[in-house]
Amino acid sequence: MSKLVITLNRDMYIRYGARLAARFVFFRALVVDY
Repeated sequence: MSKLVITLNRDMYIRYGARLAARFVFFRALVVDY
């Protein structure tokens, strides 16, 4: 049970981190473009 919760939390953190990284890269590209 606890292992499943840990896996779900890790998956959520990975998705959230990926979204933040994508947004950061996107804004960085916009800044560099101008």
